[in-house]
Amino acid sequence: VQEEQVFADGKDFCDAIPKGSPAEILARYRAATPRTPEELKRFVATHFTAPTTVGSGPASTAVPPRTAPAGASLIDHIDALWGVLTRQPADVPPYSSLLSLPRPFVVPGGRFREIYYWDSYFTMLGLLESGRADLTKDMVGDFAHLIDTYGRIPNGNRTYYLSRSQPPTRTCRGTSHTARTWRSPTAAGATGGSSTATCALRPRAVGTSAHAGSPTHTP
Repeated sequence: VQEEQVFADGKDFCDAIPKGSPAEILARYRAATPRTPEELKRFVATHFTAPTTVGSGPASTAVPPRTAPAGASLIDHIDALWGVLTRQPADVPPYSSLLSLPRPFVVPGGRFREIYYWDSYFTMLGLLESGRADLTKDMVGDFAHLIDTYGRIPNGNRTYYLSRSQPPTRTCRGTSHTARTWRSPTAAGATGGSSTATCALRPRAVGTSAHAGSPTHTP
């Protein structure tokens, strides 16, 4: 299917929903043996439901997303985009590659219909700037759900991402959410403002400890 480019975007086939069990579809494929691109396209259309256009599905948002009016500032434009990019929890059809999540989440946009680990850290920084701590809390909960269910946070909430992850930023995002939504009287008294926490994202440098040959990892 990918070699014949049945879909303009190869990811669409990965996200297509099988109309039967994989074993059943494979058996029918071997029996039918499509020999031309047209036969292959008909087979795929018969046995798979193509994914909807990004943002057009009924579960895209709980309420119609608002749009920034003409001449709006860049900040207003960004604030309006969160509704466009927010996805609500939905029932996952059998054999779908999508992994269900219990709370709303924000997708990166473009061709992507799922949450992504690394991208979500930067998304959540923007959400906090927009005053959307409600969504950052939901997304932290979604990632906790993935850990409880699969033992780790995969690259994204798809079965084909379960074998890999991305740079570990869960602690950073949890810290950022807490620092922006909880004010510490002690810290406020000491600094004159709300408490803040910084989680710098940078590669861990590998050095050598006082014991020769013993590597150390410096955050």
